Amino acid sequence: MPVGAGQKRFSVFTDGMTLDMAVFDDKISIDAAVAEAARLEQSGDYDAALTIYENLHQRHPTDIDLKYRTGTAMLRVGRLEEAIPVLRQVVFNDPDHTKARSNLGNAHLLLEQYDYATEAFRAVLDFDPKNKNALFGLATILIRQNRHGEALPLAQRLVNELPNSPAALTIAADAGSLYPQLDVAIARYRQALRIDSDYVPAYLGLGRALQQRKRSKEAYDCACAVIERQPFNPAGHDLKGAILAEMQDYEAAETAYLQALEIAPDDVRILIHLTEAARKAGKARRALIYAERAWTLDQTNKHAGKALGSTLSALGKNSLAREILLTGGARADVRAETLVKVRKLAEEIRNSAGEEGIIPTVAQPAREPETPSHIHGDEDNQPPSNGGNDYEADTSPDRLEHDDSQPLAEDDELAQRRG
Repeated sequence: MPVGAGQKRFSVFTDGMTLDMAVFDDKISIDAAVAEAARLEQSGDYDAALTIYENLHQRHPTDIDLKYRTGTAMLRVGRLEEAIPVLRQVVFNDPDHTKARSNLGNAHLLLEQYDYATEAFRAVLDFDPKNKNALFGLATILIRQNRHGEALPLAQRLVNELPNSPAALTIAADAGSLYPQLDVAIARYRQALRIDSDYVPAYLGLGRALQQRKRSKEAYDCACAVIERQPFNPAGHDLKGAILAEMQDYEAAETAYLQALEIAPDDVRILIHLTEAARKAGKARRALIYAERAWTLDQTNKHAGKALGSTLSALGKNSLAREILLTGGARADVRAETLVKVRKLAEEIRNSAGEEGIIPTVAQPAREPETPSHIHGDEDNQPPSNGGNDYEADTSPDRLEHDDSQPLAEDDELAQRRG
């Protein structure tokens, strides 16, 4: 039937072909377009699917289902700031739409807007106490906030719902990874890896747990397993550096941390680790470069300030070190004159080629770091009861500051992080 008055047409280029679709105001034509978008999602072409959803949403702005699908598609391709207002409109018009509310929580979680994410996930759980996405998301937030005791019962409820899911077992292990439950956590990480031997968050969690148990060789093997599977995930290199530093091989540790920094050049935590490794390796000049950069990137980070103070002391700059350390590393309490002196000292070292050679520069990675990959699947399918396809671990080293478990779009199986 030719396109006539009141009928509109749009095209989508996919699979080497141009999909020419007439968009009518009748439900049959909308359903056909949605079915094509779902097919594209199943094949992993999320950008093309989003193009269809956005076009439909533009023509039918009051259709709640199209609004939900558009917001969820935006979440899948990483357009988080755009997804939030769209999903909010769905929740405003349909307060009982738990899928939209859960995805709203996921978007806020990925943006590290924990208060908003917590509000969304708790609202979902009030309506549906067994909602897998909300249990996973809220447990993830609590772990990142070092509230493991509150996260553990949520994670256990998730395991009850998905006993064979590597993601559920790993988030439960993360929640119980502090003493005295460390051995239980180790067992859960191992169980997750028996189900999926390539599940990176389980290797990261297991490596950190084994490191706490002083089982350095096994922990080192876990770090290598992460690097082998995700060479551009800085968490693996960071874990490797931490284990080598614990073994007092500080030069090798610095090398591992530098590899992590190449992938995440502005990661303050990695820079602090580099500072400590270089200083303990007797390279105080190089350590100052790392510490000054960390404190500049995050001026509220007292750990960076303390690392800088300790490094200045190692360099014999005792008056500068004393002032910084006496403030507890709080940059706001340090005199401007002192900050200028520290900056000049760092610049002098950075521009020199002294006994230790030129300070290594941080190169940009040859490719983008590993990022979470969203799950394919029909929006109306419930998550399977096994591990299914999971997000790949994001980034991120220290458990309390960067959890590797990433949220998922509602109706997808639980996914991987903290990285």
